[in-house]
Amino acid sequence: MKKMMFLICALFFVLTGFNQQERIVEQGRVEILESVSDVSVAPVILVELRDFTAKEGGVAVFDARFEPVGDPKLTAEWFYNGKPLPDNSRMRTYLENGYATLVINPVYAEDAGVYTLKISNALGEVRSSARLYVTK
Repeated sequence: MKKMMFLICALFFVLTGFNQQERIVEQGRVEILESVSDVSVAPVILVELRDFTAKEGGVAVFDARFEPVGDPKLTAEWFYNGKPLPDNSRMRTYLENGYATLVINPVYAEDAGVYTLKISNALGEVRSSARLYVTK
């Protein structure tokens, strides 16, 4: 009986020890993967902005597709005729899942012009521009 208890305790210790090592290895993998996900690349625009024609009072939508997706340090800025997009409740911007979108609703005649998207992170920046034409 003592031999059996000794073997059970020894087996338990051996198995527990291995489990502890596996946990350390798993924790090490998680840290490495988190470090890899922190590595960033310069942004690239995959689908450029396109010129858009909208009726006055209608809706205009500009969108571009970019990489990398999921970069927490990536930013998107919009410009109108070379100046930062005015703070305007009619103009909404979205940055989600590799897409940058600008929605203008409703469109006014004075919204006609060139819209530029600048996507940047610590490793670089890219720009794409398109013109909005407004008809009556």
